[in-house]
Amino acid sequence: MSNSNENVMPTVVILISDSNDENNSNGWQTYYPTLIPIFEKLGVRAISAPWSKCPDSNNPSSSIYVANLAWGYDCVPDRWNAWLDAWPDHIRLINSKSLLKWNT
Repeated sequence: MSNSNENVMPTVVILISDSNDENNSNGWQTYYPTLIPIFEKLGVRAISAPWSKCPDSNNPSSSIYVANLAWGYDCVPDRWNAWLDAWPDHIRLINSKSLLKWNT
C-alpha cells in the first residue's frame, strides 16, 4: 500500500507585496512567473501570497515561506517587524527573522 503523501508536491509560498500597498502591489508580478518553472524543476510547487496574510492556514503546514518578493515592507517597518515577531517558530521561513529584520 502506498503512502497517500507520496505524490504530494512540496509547496513554497513566495511572499509578495501587501495587497494594500499601492506603491509595490504589482511589481512582483513581473518576477513571480519566472520563479515557478525553477521551483517546478526542483519538484516544488510555488504559490504566492501577500506577506501580511501569512502564514496562511489554507496552506499545508509543511509549506516553506520565502520573502523574496515581499516588497514594500520597508515602508511599514513597525508593522513588518511586528509581523516577523509573531511568526510561528514551527513554520519555516527562509531567511531567519533576525536576518529579515536586519535587512529592513
